Amino acid sequence: MPINSIKKKLILLPLLLATIQAFPWELQTDTLRGSTQVLDSIVIEKRFFIKRDLQTAQTAILLTRDFLEANKDHSLMQTLSRLPGINHSTIGNSQSKPIVRGLGANRVTVLQQGIKHEAQEWGEDHGLEIPQEGIQSIEIIKGAGAIAYGSDAMGGVINIKNNLNSGGFYKSKGYLTLFTSNNSDLYGVNLGLQKSQKKWSYKTTLGYKSQGDYRVPTSSINYQGYIFELHENRLRNTAAKELSIEVQNAYQNGEFTLNNYLSHHYNKGGLFANIHGLEVRNSTLDQDASSRDILYPHHQVNHTKWISSFQLLAAGNPIDLTLAYQNNYRQEHAEPVPHGYMPKPAGTLEKSFTKNTFTANLLTSYKVHRKVRSKFGVNTTHQINRIGGWGFLIPDYNRSILGVFTLNSYPLSPEILLEFGARYEATWNKSFAYKDWFESPEDENGDGQRAYIERAKKSSRFFQDFSPSIGARYSKQAFDAKVNLSKSFRVPLAHELAANGLNYHMYRYEKGNQDLSTETSYHLDGEFHFQWRALALTLSPFLSYSNNYIYLNPTPTYYQGLQVFQYTQNSVLRRGGELMLSYYISSSLELSSGLEYIYTRQQSGDKSGYPLPLTPPPSGLFAITFTRPLLWRMSNFRMHADYRIAASQNDILPPELATPGYSLVDLSCSSDFSIGKDKPLLTIALSAKNVLNKKYFNHTSFYRMIEIPEAGRNISLSLTVNLNN
Repeated sequence: MPINSIKKKLILLPLLLATIQAFPWELQTDTLRGSTQVLDSIVIEKRFFIKRDLQTAQTAILLTRDFLEANKDHSLMQTLSRLPGINHSTIGNSQSKPIVRGLGANRVTVLQQGIKHEAQEWGEDHGLEIPQEGIQSIEIIKGAGAIAYGSDAMGGVINIKNNLNSGGFYKSKGYLTLFTSNNSDLYGVNLGLQKSQKKWSYKTTLGYKSQGDYRVPTSSINYQGYIFELHENRLRNTAAKELSIEVQNAYQNGEFTLNNYLSHHYNKGGLFANIHGLEVRNSTLDQDASSRDILYPHHQVNHTKWISSFQLLAAGNPIDLTLAYQNNYRQEHAEPVPHGYMPKPAGTLEKSFTKNTFTANLLTSYKVHRKVRSKFGVNTTHQINRIGGWGFLIPDYNRSILGVFTLNSYPLSPEILLEFGARYEATWNKSFAYKDWFESPEDENGDGQRAYIERAKKSSRFFQDFSPSIGARYSKQAFDAKVNLSKSFRVPLAHELAANGLNYHMYRYEKGNQDLSTETSYHLDGEFHFQWRALALTLSPFLSYSNNYIYLNPTPTYYQGLQVFQYTQNSVLRRGGELMLSYYISSSLELSSGLEYIYTRQQSGDKSGYPLPLTPPPSGLFAITFTRPLLWRMSNFRMHADYRIAASQNDILPPELATPGYSLVDLSCSSDFSIGKDKPLLTIALSAKNVLNKKYFNHTSFYRMIEIPEAGRNISLSLTVNLNN
């Protein structure tokens, strides 16, 4: 769709943004790990609302459980992508990665129970191993959150909260949810139970889902001149299954609180069979024999997480200590086919990554003055990552981090709050040498003596940096404004320093760069909110500059038929923002709209004048929501329609492909059913995604680079039974 046509449509529609159902603003208090935050929320609708954090100069919102249920999609990040400024990169139809204002991977920090989720997040084809079932609320910070959360949070923070003391569990003691959808023949079940007894509370959630190969609105895929016909429009070998369990308990005795959290998440998912090095064209596997089998190539992930937090109130000042351990074990299996000089491997395990992470965080807050409130924190992390399999991409490495920060708030007046802080962080990286297990010619032309080629050298690097931040909030009556100026930094990771191998999942050869330095960026973020009666408007602009941005640069060189990409650093300018608008025509009918825009430009290097790769295109979301507290025998009845427009993305970094624009229609309906005056006994939700079965491409999607469109029409049904005694 031409961008001019889209601009005309956007102008005709009520200016703009916000995503969801908006909300009447009511003052609320939320206790988060010992600190009191006053959250403003426009709750124009009683049940589905978002809260804005008025205790910080950052652009921060809190999503409730009701919002997550009302907008539930295939994965957590697909659910959150309904918010402006939040995008996702899908991996098949079961997993996705977060992208905040065009930044993803190691520039966005995902927290759970206050601890950074540590997996193989450096890989674009590695999804987020966190199920969305059982999540109570999510705090989202757009822009740099590196002061409190570490150097990897320079793009944003997604803070997932499941604490028992954070306010109810489905407002009941238990639930059972059954759900299904037709596009991939998905079915699943979730069970949640909670019990409180004197000073103890307990919660358990269980989840399982299985899906087959998903359908796309095309009968064939054209990749590098090869035509792959699709059986019944199914993307072969994209079936997946997931199993998750979470167990929590909490103890509170006066000024002492203890929270324990233990979870395990298992995911096994296939990758589109016909493009893993193209050698599968000669495979004897019948990928179309069943739509539910998971053959080759596929990935398999087990993620175990244990978190214990201790909070003590000493003279009214909270002291919070959190200890955590995570184990992430990822396997990538492929048919044992020889590549280049590598003979046929003995097994199917192409790569494996075993990552153990130990974390300890200490946080306290206190008054240093009758008006100044200060937070002080210490974060420590130690990681051990080991590899296996017959393929190579990154070496074994160890990583240790020590961070110290302070955040201070000072109310200059009842309307003006000043916020300032700083963080110091030191990182020790140690990577180990690696040699091929097979011999290759030492000369790149294939001549000369054969040897075991060294892919990675032993290396030790030390990084340190300092990041200050200052911001202000002004709030008076119907107007609220925030401005925040900060510096952030990010330490290069093992794959950026030492990668040297074929990444068939990404269809390229990747090379690291041991000369990379710490990436530093300077950010200016703002948020301007206005509310008048039933109208709410929020504008969130941002400007960011980095003089040494790290990214994977495409080169004109090819290796074994795949293009060589090498990590490099250049100065980069980013700017853009989001605009949100919500208007209530009546107490039951709401119109909301949203618009997001991101502009990127490299300011140096051989790609100066070009954008960053995979920059999301301008897009808008326009919605209408009808709600009724009571309708016949139904309560909390809700009908919702979305119309999303995305402009074509022609501002690309060659050889990246341009993406045509598109428009989509989504519909949903939900209601509670009860017997007599009791609480709701049953909740039924029905939704239809991509109602018109449009063929379209998500520019940030994992499969976009091989010309695979997004999933076609998908109709979902869920039934939730209240298990109260």
